[in-house]
Amino acid sequence: MSERQLPIIVGVGQYTNRSDDPADALEPLEMMAKVAREAEEDAESKGLLGRLDSVGVANILSWSYGDAPGLLAEAVGAQPSDKCYTTIGATAPQWLISRTAERIAQGESRLALVAGAEAMRSMVRLTASGRRGWRRGRRWTPPEAIAGDARMGSSEIEVRHGANAPLRIYPLFENAIRAHKGWSIADHQRRLAALCERLAQVAK
Repeated sequence: MSERQLPIIVGVGQYTNRSDDPADALEPLEMMAKVAREAEEDAESKGLLGRLDSVGVANILSWSYGDAPGLLAEAVGAQPSDKCYTTIGATAPQWLISRTAERIAQGESRLALVAGAEAMRSMVRLTASGRRGWRRGRRWTPPEAIAGDARMGSSEIEVRHGANAPLRIYPLFENAIRAHKGWSIADHQRRLAALCERLAQVAK
């Protein structure tokens, strides 16, 4: 692999929507376009987005777009030959990063955008206000490429017993870790509280 094919990050962007008014809240597509432009600025290279040959988007749970990578490319003025969307799953974004890096290393891509966004809080507020979501509908069209594991995340037995949602599964993991370490429930709660406190500081 030549140095020209070495995968590197040239620009990054991040945005947290803090609007309490659902009418002002950005939809996921708008947030991704915003941070893509921030990444272009971070790279200090004008016109970078217009030269993208690959656009990848991590699965969006808060709203379903017909072609999220295609709509994002259109929003930033790109015409990529490769568009990829991930499956649902905690590791799916890493699958997307790995796929993108591999394509660059193999000479299949020169400049790629990897993006993701969620707007769960805004979606809940929109629904509560009587709106059904954002302007683009939920008609699904198959993406050109899929990254991630498309298998069901739960077995039939897990589904039957309600152990198919992170809200129910992760507490089981935490309790198993606690028992293995020999911690009391109170000790483990203090450890988790300290961890979540640090995570909350990052989220700010």
